[in-house]
Amino acid sequence: LCTSDRLLDNSLRARAWPLFIGQDPNLDVYMKSLSEKTSGEESHKDTDQVQKDVDRSFIYLCDTAGEHSEIPHLRKRLFNVIMKVLEAIPGINYYQGYHDVATMVVLAFEDDYEAFQFLYILTLRYLRDHMMTSIRPTIKQLDIIPELLSHIDYDLYLILEPSPPVYALSSIISLFTHDITNIADISLIWDFIFACDEPQLIIYIYTALLIYYKDDIITDLNEMSDSSIDSAGSRYDTDIVHAVLNKFIRIHLSIDSIDSKLEVYNVLKLALDIRKKIPLTKLKTFRHISKFSFLKSKSTSITVLALQIKEHQQYESQLNKKRYITEKLNNSQLLKRELRRSPILIKASLGVCILGVILHTTYKNSGIKVGIGNELARNVIALWNCMKDTLK
Repeated sequence: LCTSDRLLDNSLRARAWPLFIGQDPNLDVYMKSLSEKTSGEESHKDTDQVQKDVDRSFIYLCDTAGEHSEIPHLRKRLFNVIMKVLEAIPGINYYQGYHDVATMVVLAFEDDYEAFQFLYILTLRYLRDHMMTSIRPTIKQLDIIPELLSHIDYDLYLILEPSPPVYALSSIISLFTHDITNIADISLIWDFIFACDEPQLIIYIYTALLIYYKDDIITDLNEMSDSSIDSAGSRYDTDIVHAVLNKFIRIHLSIDSIDSKLEVYNVLKLALDIRKKIPLTKLKTFRHISKFSFLKSKSTSITVLALQIKEHQQYESQLNKKRYITEKLNNSQLLKRELRRSPILIKASLGVCILGVILHTTYKNSGIKVGIGNELARNVIALWNCMKDTLK
């Protein structure tokens, strides 16, 4: 795709990539009907965030004044392509890092409609898990990495195991475009993924990167923590682990050179070897992945996406209910503990206060005074029983 800092002809990839990952035959008809409607870009909920991210795009690509002059045009194209995809796919949510993916697409496709078509399919086939209403589906994907690592390099697994694998977040959700600034290397990785048409390779490639640069990672960890690794695996501080892993890809794959390309080839070969040895279907963490996830279903169907969104919403709703009940129970237990520790005067005051509320409510709701005594008696007895249980 490029050599040094100058882009070459992208026509080959623009023809090959869509053939690799497929096309939607109904997309032309859909987009024709969409284009006849009034544009809804300004009213889209993600417009402001997209614009902010687009304004930060393309900076690392250009060094000369002539190339800088193309940035406004590229940013305009990028914004339009992203917004068209968000409008075309109902139910998805934009995330920071998506614009990095779209940047590569805009660079590879000179025609905006072709760029839109490819990003549309790419979104449904490789990114939809990351576009739910929460990050939970992505976290479940990240959890696969430590388990996969434990089967391939147990020593490295022990080093990284105490740290949650959120260190891989930016690479996974951006298809490595956020952490690799060398376009040639990104293009090579994308060629590999799309030619195999296998979204699972994203997980394997990241794991392969960890293993391939293991020695450098351990060296950096030791330097930052002033410790050395032992046979059982050192327990590095989580912040140090994240600091090292958040930059190790950018450090090693930032220069366009023959050595850099050879390293990418080696990493990709290692990823294939790992995939042959350890299929994701053998991993416990993979069982927790939704059956609608792109890791299990490479469908580009809007119907499948709708089912995935519905399943995710139901799951989140159940979690919120459990969280609400747990919070109520915790608050109740906390109140009882505080009452047990409180002086008798405070407990008595609380009882008088509650009694006052009951009296007020009873008189207000009864409307007339007939039967007030009986209702009041029942409420006082209920209050007394509650206070006895609390003061035990």
